[in-house]
Amino acid sequence: MDRTPIHDPSMTPSPNTISTSTTSNHPSQNSSKTMIYICGECHKENELKSTDVIRCNECGYRILYKKRTKRLIIIDVEQQHTYNSIDSIYQGHINILLSQIDFLNRCLIQQNYVFSCQLQELRQAFIHELEQQRQEFNRKFEQQQEMFNAEIIKLLIENMLYKISE
Repeated sequence: MDRTPIHDPSMTPSPNTISTSTTSNHPSQNSSKTMIYICGECHKENELKSTDVIRCNECGYRILYKKRTKRLIIIDVEQQHTYNSIDSIYQGHINILLSQIDFLNRCLIQQNYVFSCQLQELRQAFIHELEQQRQEFNRKFEQQQEMFNAEIIKLLIENMLYKISE
C-alpha cells in the first residue's frame, strides 16, 4: 500500500496567517549559499541567497551578473580549457571534412572535364558520321538522278524514233 501523505487543503495556512516557525530551521535554507550579484542596471553589489529572487535591493531590476570570485575564475578557466580542447577536436574534424570536400570537388571537376571531353569526342564522331551519311546519300541521289535522266532521254529518243517511223 502506498504510504505517501495526503494533502489536506484545510491544513494549508492562508497567506494572511503568520507562520510561527523560523526560516532558519528549514534545512534547504541552511544549505543555500550566499552569493554576491551585481545589478545590471545600477551596478550595485547585492548579497543574496541562492533561494532568493534575484532582484536588486536598490532598484528592483533583475540581476544578470554574478560577481566572480577566484574559485569561479579557476572553474571558468578549467571549463574554457575543456571548451578549447573540444573546439580543437572539432576543428580537426572540420578540417578533415573540409579536405574531403575539397578532394571531392576536385574529383568532380576532373570527372566533369573528362565527361566534357568524352562528350565533345562523341559529338565530333556523330557529326562526322552524319556528314559521311549525307555525302553517301547525295552520291546515291546523283546516281539515281543520272539514271532517271538517262531513262528519260532513252524514252524520248524511242518516242521520236517511233514517230519518225510512222
